[in-house]
Amino acid sequence: MSILNKEKLLIGIALKPHGIKGEVKVFSLVDNIDIFKTIDNVWYDSKKLKISNVRIFNDYVYLTFLDINTRNDAESIRGELYVDRTNLPKLGKDRHYIVDLIGLDVYIDDEKVGNISDIFNCKANDVIVVSGKENFMFPFLNKVIISLDDKKIVLSKSILQEIAVYNK
Repeated sequence: MSILNKEKLLIGIALKPHGIKGEVKVFSLVDNIDIFKTIDNVWYDSKKLKISNVRIFNDYVYLTFLDINTRNDAESIRGELYVDRTNLPKLGKDRHYIVDLIGLDVYIDDEKVGNISDIFNCKANDVIVVSGKENFMFPFLNKVIISLDDKKIVLSKSILQEIAVYNK
């Protein structure tokens, strides 16, 4: 499964079994780790796993699955865990899942300059990577963005020049 599959979203990485009762230690790939408490199942490979218990401790998620009752059973679950998009909460205004932004056309004022190719988090804010006719990065801040919809993001040339990420 690919992170760009928009029906199933990558939510975490199963690291290893924890204990002897089939619990699995998971590294969360979402900002709000508590989201794991709201979902009923995850996908591992092409197998749907029903969650029976969720614990959060020291920034890790510990999942117990129905029908996985021993450490040996849990050993086979290592790697990417996905969730059906329909199981995720609807986001509020001006909130977006990263997977929905990847690939969007990027415009500076009225000129198309590329597409969003990556987004990563710095402590202060997210940073968007643009690839195409122009290659650059910019902070994901409201003052930089003129508009954003499901097809494109329009950026302010003057603000980008002011913060020295774009010099054309």
